[in-house]
Amino acid sequence: MDMHHLFVCKEESSLCKPIKPTGGPTIVDARVPGYISKRKRVPVAKGVKVSKVHKVLSDEASVNADAAVKWILRVHNNGQSLNGKFQASDLKLDQLNNVKCEATKRALLDKSTTKRKKKDFKQIEKIIKYDILSVQSKDDVPYNVKLLLDLLKTYTVGSEILIANHPGLMTEDEKISVFGRMFSEMERLLVTDPPKYHRIIAAMPYGQGSWKPRVRCNTYVNNVYTFQNCTKNYKDSSEGALVLHRNCFQHLIKDHSTATVAGVTVVLFVFKQMEHMMGTVLPGFIANLMAELNKELVLQNIFP
Repeated sequence: MDMHHLFVCKEESSLCKPIKPTGGPTIVDARVPGYISKRKRVPVAKGVKVSKVHKVLSDEASVNADAAVKWILRVHNNGQSLNGKFQASDLKLDQLNNVKCEATKRALLDKSTTKRKKKDFKQIEKIIKYDILSVQSKDDVPYNVKLLLDLLKTYTVGSEILIANHPGLMTEDEKISVFGRMFSEMERLLVTDPPKYHRIIAAMPYGQGSWKPRVRCNTYVNNVYTFQNCTKNYKDSSEGALVLHRNCFQHLIKDHSTATVAGVTVVLFVFKQMEHMMGTVLPGFIANLMAELNKELVLQNIFP
């Protein structure tokens, strides 16, 4: 089977760049628009903690990590595995930001098995954490990226579609777009397969109303939640958080991203900061929804 596009010879390697980013910090703390300091919040449940910053990957780190994941998935799609016998120094980025491995490693290719895949994914997890992001602990990375690293480290059969499309390495607008498709799938399930819908909701985090006090920590998210005194329309279960996500993504940009002060339009936040707000108020919600859809074997309806 021809796998030339996944490996690079010595001559071509000189035209590629290392997978380790060279453009400065790989993780930065971004401001969260609408964050309310503790002393100014309405009373919230004891122990509720919402960060005033949102960790985000640099563009270079995100591109490189995503390319590494896509590369090993392509190797497996060709029925092959390296059994974890590769290092970051073996991986290069071509001019199209596709990862290619040093051609000398082709001799180590073997038939793909679950055990060998596990070793490959564990090695990719280490490369992303230690070489691309240059961190020592998963706690130092954005929460969605942490979930992806956990997924790679504990690979199970059938999780390839989740790994390939995980929101941990998506851009902000990609996350919002994918959430819209997942929400539509949930609406379909509610009509066509209610038991499956309710299993997904029951497995989601922030149930039993635990999502509500977190919402009160952000001005703009709380504006949507309390709009026209419609709070009673949000269920205590994670279904309420699901609907709030949809409402925020639909209405925040249009209705709350600007304000008029003394006749002057003031920009409060921009499109790419939408997930900064939702990702700090309800961390990992989109990633967990995707994981539960995958468990119910319906994620392929969103990523055919």
